[in-house]
Amino acid sequence: MEHPLHRAVADIIADSIPSGCELLRDPACGGSHHLPLFVGRRKASDTRLCCVDLLIVKNGAIRAIVEIEESGFHPTKLCGKFLQAALTDQFIHDTQTEGPLAYGEAVLFLQVIDPKNGS
Repeated sequence: MEHPLHRAVADIIADSIPSGCELLRDPACGGSHHLPLFVGRRKASDTRLCCVDLLIVKNGAIRAIVEIEESGFHPTKLCGKFLQAALTDQFIHDTQTEGPLAYGEAVLFLQVIDPKNGS
């Protein structure tokens, strides 16, 4: 499935993030794997709350989480994305050879919504 808004937002962010930051992308945004967020450092189905679209990492810590919505803007869906990300504190994936990435002292949550496809 094509996700043009996901790809466009990811490309814009990639072109504008400061040096020293790394952009991690899920498949809809042009990446190669999902970006699961967990409660704590234990990787298990009961500690994984969500997967997000983009993560910005700096100095080994998550500094920003980006969610992109192209359709279905129901309050539960929109608010739920924020709440799940707020309850987690670790990105854990086999690609992270240094182990889990924790949230930084401050983390920005950005939700991009396409107003043309609201329902």
